[in-house]
Parts: sequence; structure tokens; C-alpha cells
Amino acid sequence: MKPSFIELYTVLIEGAMVGHTPRGMQIALDKLEEMTQRSFFLFPKIANDLLLIAAGDKKGGYTTANYIWDLTQARKMPLSFPAVEAYYNGLKGRCVPEDDPRWLLVSSTYERLRPRSGAGTGPARQQAQNIKTDTKERMAS
Repeated sequence: MKPSFIELYTVLIEGAMVGHTPRGMQIALDKLEEMTQRSFFLFPKIANDLLLIAAGDKKGGYTTANYIWDLTQARKMPLSFPAVEAYYNGLKGRCVPEDDPRWLLVSSTYERLRPRSGAGTGPARQQAQNIKTDTKERMAS
């Protein structure tokens, strides 16, 4: 069975991003643009995987990660928390203005997807507060 064009592009893009070299990141970006021009679109899982890899770029201009983020947003793809977290941390490590539209969207997505744990969160906490309020009201009457 022959692999699909998307699988071939994905392997090429992932391979190009190994080591996050400027040349490799440029090849990955070129192939992503070529895919888009040919109307080959990434599946959400592949997009998440590629964003996670591209977000690890510490030396370059982050163009490839930004391009993948923009693709996911344009196609309204669901993003995994690890991919968003990696992209968020990568942007945070750069000089991005606080009012930058991309930063605002990434920050809000990160906050929305960020796992919450510990005391004081979740439905159990709300239920406990409701019981406490009901008890106080009954005692006051």
C-alpha cells in the first residue's frame, strides 16, 4: 500500500525540523506552504504533532511554528494542551508585545486548555459551596 501525499509530506517536514536548524526549519516551512498550495491539509493529530516539534525551535524566528498555528486556527482544528503549551512557552520566551493578537489568542487558548487541579476547583468545590450556602440559609430562617 502506498503512503498518501500527506504522510510523505509529514515525514519530510518532521525530518526537516530535527535539530531545529535554520535550513531545516525553512525546508519544513516551504513544504508546509507547498502542501497548502496543493490543497493538502493536515489532520488535527498531525498538526498538533508538527506544532509540538516546531515550538521547540529556540534559535530561529519561530516562523514555522507560527505558520502551523495559523493553519490550525484557519481550519478551526482542535489543539492538544501539550502542543499549545509548547507554543505558548516558545512565544513567551520571545519578545512578543502583550497586546499582540496572536499572543492574546495563544494565551487565552492556553488558559482554557490548562488542566486545573487541587483544592478549590471543579464541580465538587461548587457543589460544596452550594451545600454550605443552603445550610447557612436554613439556619438563618
